[in-house]
Amino acid sequence: MKNVWKENKSLIILVFIGILVLISVYILLYPEKDKIIQAELIVILVSITLFYAIQTQRIVKEEKKKNTADFWEKRLVEFYKPFIDKLNNMKDAVHKKPINKDRIFEIYKNTTHLIWKRDYMISEKTCKKIEKLNILLFETQNYGEGDSLKEFNDLEKEVRKIILNEWNETKDALRKIYAIEKKEG
Repeated sequence: MKNVWKENKSLIILVFIGILVLISVYILLYPEKDKIIQAELIVILVSITLFYAIQTQRIVKEEKKKNTADFWEKRLVEFYKPFIDKLNNMKDAVHKKPINKDRIFEIYKNTTHLIWKRDYMISEKTCKKIEKLNILLFETQNYGEGDSLKEFNDLEKEVRKIILNEWNETKDALRKIYAIEKKEG
């Protein structure tokens, strides 16, 4: 019964309203029943209001899904994709010998700018890891020939894994939203 109601809610309501209209027409044919007419008209008005309330609720849910999907798409385009590019640039810059301090500083500066501009798109925990990685990148400018990049490499792998997991979770969530919209549409 629950699925029948969900799938045919609008049709059931319209049939109910139709029945009320037929009853109202019948009562209108007999003017001596004016109190019943008023009651029927109130029931019809309440039914119509209920119908529009249900339709409005459906529109609000769809708008909320659309806003959520828009934000997630924005995260993918404006944070995750550019940050993956920055991660790749970081990795390339610190492993290229001799270390190009100007390139590392430029990557550091661009990554800092991205974080300041888009940190609301990621969790605070992820943001702190990225900031720590960016500081380690900055410190590699002072590394000599024999210095180890182990701490940087370990954190870079961890941050990359976190970012790729979040990226994939966001894409999966978007797929679910669009699949639901296709079923409802």
